[in-house]
Amino acid sequence: MEFEDIKDMTIQDFINFYQEIDDEGGASINPSDDRSIEIKQEAILRAFGETTDSYTDQQVLEQLQTLL
Repeated sequence: MEFEDIKDMTIQDFINFYQEIDDEGGASINPSDDRSIEIKQEAILRAFGETTDSYTDQQVLEQLQTLL
C-alpha cells in the first residue's frame, strides 16, 4: 500500500469519505487519484472482505454503516 495512513483509517473515516462522494451527486472519485482509489479498495475490503469493483459507492457506504 502506497499510502500507509489508509491502514489507520477508522470505519467512520471511510463513511465520511463515501458521504463526501454522495454529497457531490454520487459521482465516483477521479480515476487518476491514486490515494482515493486506495481508500475505496480498503473500504470495500473492510466492508465486504474482498476487493472487487462490483459494488456501488452506495452499497459500500451502507455496508460500512452496519459495521459501526
